Amino acid sequence: MFRILSVILIVISFIWLLVFLSKQKISLNKIYDNYFLSFKNLFKEIKLLSSKDFPSKINWLKKFFYLATIFFFILMMLSAFINVIFIGDDLTGLLLLIHVTIAPLFSIFLAVTIILYAHSNSFNKNDISLDQKSLKINRSKLNSNGYLKLIFWLIVFFSLPTMISIILSMFPIFGTEGQEFLLNIHRYSTLIILLLFIFHIALVSSKSNKPVTVSK
Repeated sequence: MFRILSVILIVISFIWLLVFLSKQKISLNKIYDNYFLSFKNLFKEIKLLSSKDFPSKINWLKKFFYLATIFFFILMMLSAFINVIFIGDDLTGLLLLIHVTIAPLFSIFLAVTIILYAHSNSFNKNDISLDQKSLKINRSKLNSNGYLKLIFWLIVFFSLPTMISIILSMFPIFGTEGQEFLLNIHRYSTLIILLLFIFHIALVSSKSNKPVTVSK
């Protein structure tokens, strides 16, 4: 069931991503190039950090943790879903080793990224715009920046059951049914985060053709 649902949702989301980017005249190669260009620019700025003020250093840290978290997340998703999609089996062997090795690093970087970006992702009136297509007067909706913030907080929300469920499954206090229940929570929460990540990349890429960053 999970394998079928994962394949359907991932395929649909990637088709949507390609269509969305095509309308914005953005290619996947451009996103890839911008991502690594952002990393390259960050490392170039290391030598200049000592001469910069404190807010500039914080902004550098925010970008670094954001980009590094994306890198670890992609590795986590690849190691998690390759077996599920193509083999239809649970994690084993090298993929399992990669997954459990990267998981602590990803958790730490994700937590720091959430802390660094929590304030800038607070909702305000600038995240809402009037719906020009609506026939109703004064009907408003979230703009792209508002949706980015919503996705941010949804990722925060679903990251909690993802991490807690796998941590609890390590303790021998649950029976077979309990372990299966925790594993399903981990699986479906991870799938939801993956879908949210795809939407996040699409919206960030459409906002600017500059190296991929999030709003500050």
